[in-house]
Amino acid sequence: MAQKLAGGELEPRTAVETVTQYSERWFVDRERRLSPQRRDRSRFRAHIEPVLGDRPIAAVTRDDIRAFVEHVDRRMHDGDYDWQTSVKVWATLSKLFGDAYASKTAALRVRDDDPTAGVPKPDRGAVKSKQWLFPAEVTALLKDRRFRQGNARWPAQNGIHSGMFSDWWQKVLLSLEGE
Repeated sequence: MAQKLAGGELEPRTAVETVTQYSERWFVDRERRLSPQRRDRSRFRAHIEPVLGDRPIAAVTRDDIRAFVEHVDRRMHDGDYDWQTSVKVWATLSKLFGDAYASKTAALRVRDDDPTAGVPKPDRGAVKSKQWLFPAEVTALLKDRRFRQGNARWPAQNGIHSGMFSDWWQKVLLSLEGE
C-alpha cells in the first residue's frame, strides 16, 4: 500500500510499478475522495489483474488494451459473463488508465498518454425487451399520430405479434370499445 505524506497525500512511486501495484494506490485515492470501491476492486481482481496486472503501468500500449478488449469480448460471447459485466470492467480499466494519465492527484499521474483512448469498447449484448409498459408509455402510444382508434390490427401493423401487450389489446381494449 502507498505511503502517506503530510496532509494525506499519496507518495509518488519512482520505481517500475505494475498495473496491480498502481491499482492499490489508485483505489486508496478513489476511496479517500469517493465512496468505497469494493465492486471496482473485485472487477479489477477478477478480470483485469489476470490479464494486465503484472505489466508495468507505464509500458501498457494501445495494442495491449485492444487485446484485452478482444479477451473480454471472447469471454462474453462464450457466456463466461454477461455484456453488462464487460461494460463495467471496461469502465474500471479506462478510468484507471485515464487517471494514470490525467488524475487530479499528481502522484497518480504516471503516464504520458491514455492507452484506452480511441480503443473501441467491448461489445454490448442484446438489450432484453421488457414485457410491460409504464403508464406514460401507454399514454404516448395511444396519442401516437399513427394510432387510429378502433384499429384492431394496430399491434400487428407495428411489429407486435404476440406477448402481453398484444393479448391485452385483443382482450381488454377492443372489448371496451364495443361497450
